[in-house]
This record gives sequence, structure tokens and C-alpha cells, in this order.
Amino acid sequence: MKKQIPDFLSHLPVYRGYPVPYFVPKDNNGIFQFKFASGEKMMTCHKYKKCCVCGKNLKKGLNYFISGPLGLSNQSDSHTPMYLKCAKYSLNLCPHLFFEKTKRTTNEEDSEPWQITIKPKQFYLVLAKKYKLITTHNSMIIKYSNHRVVQEYSYKNGELHEKL
Repeated sequence: MKKQIPDFLSHLPVYRGYPVPYFVPKDNNGIFQFKFASGEKMMTCHKYKKCCVCGKNLKKGLNYFISGPLGLSNQSDSHTPMYLKCAKYSLNLCPHLFFEKTKRTTNEEDSEPWQITIKPKQFYLVLAKKYKLITTHNSMIIKYSNHRVVQEYSYKNGELHEKL
């Protein structure tokens, strides 16, 4: 499944042949913690309008999100927006998204009440013209609006594919 890292992600650190998304934090031992999103980096992305995958400045009105059915119906996401090419690359290469059997590693007991701990069977690539950040307790939620689904994805033979 490993692919060549494209130029637009070549500035990111690499772990096991994969580019490490900008939002991924390190623990105290310097190990990347892929099951978490750095709150500090997500706030930086929001404040400075940066893509959460590559960390580069976004263009106004081009806010792409990867949402499951519940996120789409609620117009919400746990990650700040990303570029279209970063979203598509993630959908096609991120092991957690691409492989159906890859489980979420957040335990229900350790999660916040609003967190979704069950992996959806389908995903949507969403373009939103607007979004806002909502903070509650020690968490943040992105609410997007003026949006449309650009592409639908579902699992076939254990792998994520675009719906035609």
C-alpha cells in the first residue's frame, strides 16, 4: 500500500514510509501518536487558516473535510479543514481510512461523550465555504456550512473506494 510521497507533502516527517500529517502529536518520548490530533496544532490551523494535513495556508472558501454519515448530517468534524489534494491523498493512503478492518484505537471509556468511537462504513469528501470553531470543556468541534458533498466513498473488499 505504500506509495511515493508527493511533492506537496515532502516537507512532512516520514514514519514507516508514510508522511505524518501536520496534526499528529508526539508523546514525551518523541513517538508519533496517530490516534490523536494535537489540540495546539488544530488551534494553529484554525487561527492561521492552515491545512491540518500539510500545515500550509488554505485558500479562502476551499475548506475540505472528510466526514462520516453522522458528521455530515450534523455538519461537524473533529479536524480543521484541508486541501482537496491532502484529503484525497488521506482517503487513498491513510491506513485508518483506507482499510475497513483498521479499528479506531480510542476506547469508549476514554472518550468524550461527543466522540464517535465506531468507524463508519462510508465517508464523504465535503467542500464547505464556511466553518467555525466551537470549543467545549477541553474539546473543539468544527461546524461547517454552505457545503456540498464532492465525492462519496465506501468499502469494497475491505478497501475504501470512490462510489461511482
